[in-house]
Amino acid sequence: MSEFRFQQFSVIQTNSAMKVCTDAVIFGAMAPVKLGDSTLDIGTGTGLLSLMVCQLGAGHVTAVELTLPAYDEAALNFKNSPWPTQLEAVHTDIQNFVATRSLSENRTFS
Repeated sequence: MSEFRFQQFSVIQTNSAMKVCTDAVIFGAMAPVKLGDSTLDIGTGTGLLSLMVCQLGAGHVTAVELTLPAYDEAALNFKNSPWPTQLEAVHTDIQNFVATRSLSENRTFS
């Protein structure tokens, strides 16, 4: 099992196409998230950015992922994180997601 450890959480990345990389970590660390923000992560992959914005103080993150292996991995990473109730993984394409949900997120990442 391939796992990347951060101070507050770990990311399992065995089945996701996009692995943890320097660019993603820097992007997540610099995300303009305010305490309590609701965010949307489009194409979440392992869920790395979602986890990082929770660490920065986001109140809720909805993470949309098209591929089943990546969705399963993100859901597992969310469940094992310090913020399981703040993270929601959704397995669908973004067009279907937008057509079936009313959006209330303040911030969007992809």
